[in-house]
Amino acid sequence: MSWLRGAFMGLLTLGALALSIGFLTFAHSVREAKAPNPTPEAEAIVTLTGGSTERLETGVRLLKEAHGRRLLIS
Repeated sequence: MSWLRGAFMGLLTLGALALSIGFLTFAHSVREAKAPNPTPEAEAIVTLTGGSTERLETGVRLLKEAHGRRLLIS
């Protein structure tokens, strides 16, 4: 029975290692991703409130630059 426990722990360790490598690869690809230039037009621009006014200013700027038809503030 101990060999079964060892095999299970080995598979569990390999699975955790595979998940960790996959997550690190994903995190690296997200950090390296660039925004499309020029920014495509959208139906709406969604701006979240809280933290700073920079979010609202960016949303209004994008609306003025015609990157969306309306501005939704949450």
